[in-house]
Amino acid sequence: MESTLETITNFKITKVRRDRHQRRQDSHVHSYYEILYVINGYCTFFSGHNIYQLNQGDLIIVPQGTLHKSTYPETGYSERYVVNFPEKGLEWLRQLVDKEIIQEMLQAGAISIPDKRREYLESLMSQMLTEFEGQDMLSPAFIQAELLEILLFIIRCQRFSQNVVKEFDETNQLIQDVATYVYENFHRHITLSDTALKFHISRSYLSKKFKAVTGDVCSK
Repeated sequence: MESTLETITNFKITKVRRDRHQRRQDSHVHSYYEILYVINGYCTFFSGHNIYQLNQGDLIIVPQGTLHKSTYPETGYSERYVVNFPEKGLEWLRQLVDKEIIQEMLQAGAISIPDKRREYLESLMSQMLTEFEGQDMLSPAFIQAELLEILLFIIRCQRFSQNVVKEFDETNQLIQDVATYVYENFHRHITLSDTALKFHISRSYLSKKFKAVTGDVCSK
């Protein structure tokens, strides 16, 4: 039944639990949007050239076509909802909300959901998961309605709550700056030596720090 619903609506929602024993996730892109919401635990999330430390109650929207990945904690675990939806999933929203507001919502990065509103969001996602697993012929319509409510809720949090936008992980400021530099100068085919010189650090330190934060090897 799951495959039938996915074909009809082009949505997917999963509830997953990950720890360091799971296979490391490689950087990847999608042709659809992704919403990741952390139910419990934490993870480091990379979206484009930004690095976020996501904790319980945090949410991030990944625009379609954006390179991203997450790393799992060395201790403990991370439990999250992941919602995938296509451009078509925004049709109802576009009839109700200005396109500038929608575009801002889709590009805003990570937010922290206020404590008192987390139960509401988690209930919506739980209901969506139940419908996705297959109830009846009305399930695709319920999924669309719940997605609309979730997106409207995210817009409200972004626009009217205080201090909800999370900055990048400040403990990894150096790697955040390096990632931004590489992103902005990728067309120049810069090397590890170029980057180390730019930030006044050694090649070996940059390589080790980059791997420790991102899980990727930086050796060229």
